[in-house]
Amino acid sequence: MAARSDVKLRDHYDWVALGDHPGTLLSAVLAARLGLSVLVLPLGRSFGSQIAKSGQCLDPESNFLMGLGRSSAYPGLISECLHRLGILRAETESILEAADSLPQVATPRHRLTLSDEQERLQQTFSREFGDEMLQTTGLLGALSASRAEYERFWLELPGRLTLTPGSEKAPTEPLSLKSLRSRIGRATRSEVERVWSKEVSLQEVLLKSARPELAEVFAGIWYGTSSGTQGHAEFDQLTTAELMQLLALSFNGASFRGGLSAYREFLLRLARRHGAVIPAKAECQRIFIENGTFAGVQMAQRGEMITVTGGAIGCALDRAEELMTQSGRPWHKPRVQPRPVGWKFTVALMASPEAVPPGLTRRLVWQERGAPPLEVECVKPADYGLTARDSVVLFLRTILPFTDESLAPAHLDQVAARMLRQVSEIIPFLEYHILRIYPDFRSDAEVLVGERMADVYGFASTQMIPENLRCYSGAGMGSRTGIEGLFVASGEAYPELGSLGGAVAAIEGVAWLAHRSGLPGPLS
Repeated sequence: MAARSDVKLRDHYDWVALGDHPGTLLSAVLAARLGLSVLVLPLGRSFGSQIAKSGQCLDPESNFLMGLGRSSAYPGLISECLHRLGILRAETESILEAADSLPQVATPRHRLTLSDEQERLQQTFSREFGDEMLQTTGLLGALSASRAEYERFWLELPGRLTLTPGSEKAPTEPLSLKSLRSRIGRATRSEVERVWSKEVSLQEVLLKSARPELAEVFAGIWYGTSSGTQGHAEFDQLTTAELMQLLALSFNGASFRGGLSAYREFLLRLARRHGAVIPAKAECQRIFIENGTFAGVQMAQRGEMITVTGGAIGCALDRAEELMTQSGRPWHKPRVQPRPVGWKFTVALMASPEAVPPGLTRRLVWQERGAPPLEVECVKPADYGLTARDSVVLFLRTILPFTDESLAPAHLDQVAARMLRQVSEIIPFLEYHILRIYPDFRSDAEVLVGERMADVYGFASTQMIPENLRCYSGAGMGSRTGIEGLFVASGEAYPELGSLGGAVAAIEGVAWLAHRSGLPGPLS
C-alpha cells in the first residue's frame, strides 16, 4: 500500500481496516465518508498483479466484480456506493461495464455468451439448446421474473440498515432472502419456473431435463458469475435459487481496468481523499480483544496500543486469531465458518494479436465434465501499464485443491502444461503466436532469474496461500466474527454471493459503526 510517511497517528480511531481485501477497503472509504476517523493497515502478504523482468504481467484474480456496474434496470450495490462516495468522472472510465465483462461459457458441445439484453440471451440459448429445453428448465422465464427483484434487493441494503428518525433499533436479518424468493415464486407463471426461486438441488433439476451436457454449461455459468469464489467441486451442492441469484446479479457486474490490484489502489486513493490515514511501511502486529470486544491494534515498530471503536479484517478469521491477544471474558467463534477448499492458479501468456480469433470475448470459461474450470481473460497490455502495443495478454486461470500436494512446483508445471493444451484446442494455432509465458514451466525455455514456477508460487504450505487466492465452500459465516465491533469482510463472509460478498459485509460493518456513532446508517 503506497502511502504518505509523514502521517501523525492518533491514539484512537473510530474504524480500522485490516488488510487489502476490496470489501475491507470499501469499509474504510464508507466510514471516512461519514466523517469518522479511519486507519488502514496491511495484514499479511497479498498476491496481486505483478510485472516480470521480461515485461510479462501476471494477474492472479478474476477481474469481475458483481455490483460494480449498472444494468439496464438498476445500478449495482458497489456502483451506488461509489456514486455516493464521489467517484470522479475520469475514474469511471476505468470501469468496464457488464457488456465487456460478462463471461462467454464454452463446453465441448456448446458455446454461449451471457448478455444484459433478455432478447439476445433468449436467442443465444435457443440457438444452442432449442426452445424445448428452455421450456423444460424454465430458466429464462424465471430469470425474467427474478432479475430486477434481486438487483433491487441488494441495491436497497444500505437503506434497510439505516435507522429511521426516532428509532433506536437497527433492522434485523438484513440478509434474509426467504420473503423475497417467496414473492418471486408467486410471480412466476409455471411450476417449472418456480423451481428457480426455491432451495432445490440444481443437479436434480438438470437430471430431469435428460440433457447431461447442461451440467457443464451451468457449471461454467456458475464459475463465471461468481468469479471462482468457491471451489469447483462445490457445484454439486449448488441450489437453483443460489445460481439464479448469481446470474441475476451478474448483469450489474463490471471489470476494472488493470484488474483488482488496480481497483484496490483506487479504493485506497478514495479512502485517502475522504481523510483515512494510511501510514507507509506499516503492518498490523497485534489485535487486542478485551471481554469479547475489539479494543485496539498494535503496529509493527510502535509499542503502544491504538484503541478503536470497530473495524474489519480482510483475511480468514483463523489468520486474524493468530494475531489476537485476549483478556477477560473469552469470545466464541461463529458456529458456521467456511473452510477453504481450493485456490486460484494463474499462468499468463503474451501473444501476438493474431492469436485472438473473431468472437472471443474478454472472458471465456471453458468447462468439461469432471474437470476444474479454465478461465481465459484477454486484456490489453496497456491496462497494466505495459507499452507492448503489438501483443495481447491471456491470463489462464483454474482452481486447484487446497492441499499441500497441489503446491509442488513439479505439479504446477504439469497443471500449467495441461492448461496450455486446453486453451490451444479452444484457440486454434495459439502455440504459433505465443511470445512469452509467465511463470514459465517449459524445461527447455530460457527464463530470467525469478520467473520459474517455483519462484512465483513459492508457497511452502497451504497456510501461506494469500487470502485473495482462496476459494471457500458453501454458505459463509456472515460479517460478524463473534467479537463485538470486529467484522470480517473477506471471502469467508458471503462466498455464496460471489465477488459481491465483501461489499455486503463492509456495509453491514459500517452500519454498526454509524449507529454506535449516532448516525442513521452507512450512506447517511
